[in-house]
Amino acid sequence: MRITRSSHAWTPIPSGFFPPPHQPTVSLLRTFTIALAAAAATVLFMGLLGPASGPRAGTALRLDIEELVERSDLVLEGRVLSATPVMGASGRLETDYLMTVDRTLWGQHEGTRVLRLPGGVLPDGSGLMLAGMPRLAAGEELVLMLTEAGRGELRVPVGLAQGRFTLHHGLDGTRTLVREQGSLQLVDQSSGRVQSADSRSILDYAETMGRIEAAANRKRVAALGRGR
Repeated sequence: MRITRSSHAWTPIPSGFFPPPHQPTVSLLRTFTIALAAAAATVLFMGLLGPASGPRAGTALRLDIEELVERSDLVLEGRVLSATPVMGASGRLETDYLMTVDRTLWGQHEGTRVLRLPGGVLPDGSGLMLAGMPRLAAGEELVLMLTEAGRGELRVPVGLAQGRFTLHHGLDGTRTLVREQGSLQLVDQSSGRVQSADSRSILDYAETMGRIEAAANRKRVAALGRGR
């Protein structure tokens, strides 16, 4: 058995939930749900919280804004209204996030959505946390880039924390997007070199959203060319 750590309790997790740190990615694909398997193209390793060392660093391919959009099934901007931990179809802890959606840049638009992501924290403080996986909080305004929904409607941010941006409003009316990546490790696609991601980066809202929109438009044109 492995255990996850929260601020209040330790919760047993079946040992088969995650592969050992050096187990090949293909085993991870067999272990996770369909949604996690869809993200495996960008996710190389996820770890559990351990009693001694804390959360292991998640590892993913380094993706720029355009690549994140290209690999996304759903790209949206909205506000989190609530977070509800649930036991998923696989018997593992997941969280349903109720959101109002202001804009859908890729995918079918719905004014209100429930997004289910892996992991979460129960009312007693116990829970499951995945290395590199961002958590959402009620009241946050976010831009999210998500994989296709898999079993139980489970989705994963593309590139883990790379696919989540928090919208901040300045006192002078300016807007910025903040990306918190913690201890995420990124693999360069050309050299294979692994480097730590910037723990916190601040991006211009208008410029970044312009890049997202342009990438989504190119994706639409390409889809039309394929007859989709």
